Amino acid sequence: MIALLMMLAAQPALSSDDVEFDDAAANALYAPRPMIEVGAGGMADPSGWGFLLRTRLRVVDPIAPADPEDPVKWSEQWIWAEFTGEGGIVPTADASELPYLSLRFVPIAREITFENTIDGVFAGGAIELLPTELSRQVSLGQAANLEVALVGARFGTESGRDELVRFFLDLSVDALGYKFVDQLSSSFHGAHLIDFGVSGGIGFQVTEEFGIRLALGGAADLAAGTGGLQSDLLAYFQLSARLAQVAEVFARVAYQAAWNGVEDRWSGAPIFVFGVALSFE
Repeated sequence: MIALLMMLAAQPALSSDDVEFDDAAANALYAPRPMIEVGAGGMADPSGWGFLLRTRLRVVDPIAPADPEDPVKWSEQWIWAEFTGEGGIVPTADASELPYLSLRFVPIAREITFENTIDGVFAGGAIELLPTELSRQVSLGQAANLEVALVGARFGTESGRDELVRFFLDLSVDALGYKFVDQLSSSFHGAHLIDFGVSGGIGFQVTEEFGIRLALGGAADLAAGTGGLQSDLLAYFQLSARLAQVAEVFARVAYQAAWNGVEDRWSGAPIFVFGVALSFE
């Protein structure tokens, strides 16, 4: 995957001289634009049922926008301050608890996308600098889990974009950094070695504005510290339906597990989340 991303990065980028636009269109194409997603729903894990909140923020800064009239489209852009967050709140008799939290922040990324509208093939990749993740999984005995990597990469592809049935695959990896886990009864400090994720599935474009996606995925990481190894693992199935690129209904069932090398034990727990998200740009 790294080799493929390097190949994509080596492709000559379009410049403003390569495509003819009027001044207003050019200004719109090259202007940075914020993208915002907010959502809410419900969640359930061994701590009980609760409310789910979800958000995603990022700024897309085009370097070489795709020519809308070209059947084979290349585009290149900077992604600034991408933040993704999801958390569950479980009400109790005395107060509210936060048993589940997952936050990810990428200060800067360089993204390249390719689309062949004749064959219906899409591919995209990105290199990320300093991807940082902070999570809380009380069901796994983790009060806090912080992971900071030097570099990350992701790649995704989809076939049959102009057909009823589509297939997609997404890969991600980040490596080399620092990891801290507050494991309630002990703490882990060590070197973050690698984090790898994969998901794939099938999509059905029912109408031009409405599509359904079914995805299977998983992720695993590995860190090494003075007390031994530490690893977090995830497997999930997700069903989502999107309307006009604006609204998404989603449901995900997952199983999370963690290896605590300090205490020499495994822990695991299921989690179920569902909700509705709205996108604005």
